Amino acid sequence: MENQFNLLYPEWQGYFSHQEVYHGAKHFCNHVRIPVDHEVLVNLTEELIKEDDVIGKSSILNMLNGALRQLNQQDPNQLFMVGGTCGCELAPISFLNNKYDGDLAVFWFDAHGDLNTPATSPSKRFHGMPLRSLLGEGDKEIVSKLPKTLSKSQVALVGARDLDPGELDFIDEHNIPVFKPESDSHTSELIDFAKKEGFTKAYIHFDLDVLDPEEFPHVLVSVNNGLQVQKAINALKLISQNMELVGSSIVEFCPKEGGGVKDVLRLV
Repeated sequence: MENQFNLLYPEWQGYFSHQEVYHGAKHFCNHVRIPVDHEVLVNLTEELIKEDDVIGKSSILNMLNGALRQLNQQDPNQLFMVGGTCGCELAPISFLNNKYDGDLAVFWFDAHGDLNTPATSPSKRFHGMPLRSLLGEGDKEIVSKLPKTLSKSQVALVGARDLDPGELDFIDEHNIPVFKPESDSHTSELIDFAKKEGFTKAYIHFDLDVLDPEEFPHVLVSVNNGLQVQKAINALKLISQNMELVGSSIVEFCPKEGGGVKDVLRLV
């Protein structure tokens, strides 16, 4: 029997100034009654300061350490996370990458690359840095906490369309595949990417801002011309049918007037 673990990680600190993602994550879990095996404790009253060009670094480290302790204690084979900002991905992805010794394709469904370092980030907000951190670059103290960092060949960006200059340079330098939301063939290309690299297991990071805001506006940072909900569902199905899905997430849910839950539930 699979050791499944459901994690609620409703941190808001990665964005610095808005706590909608905290309430959105809690609202979704409560509304659909997802059984939560562990909830990462989040401070709602702290004032964040910038340390080493990362806003809220101490808070981010504390939550990361707590999440990793739980994952190491439970040692799940599969996990599902409802998270706040993309910064919550450090613990589950690095844990699973270590557990499966690098046999993990990471499909980063996101309007943004999240590939900044503290030096290249225009905002110094950590929610724009987690994937670069998972790749072993960025704040050294944060990276040092990760059980196992990713290689560049493990990552594919899906739906990315709002990329900073430093992220574009990094993508070009390392040939990171980027599958555009308008492509009708990107679903099969995703599987081709994973098979070419020899991966058998998959992790799906799903930032809801990958979706088109005309169809799904319930996000923290919307970007026009996104992925249609049904296209996203087709891609998720194809990945889960062709690979062993050992981890997945839904992050940055900000329901407007209580909406969006049904669409998110379809994706889950």
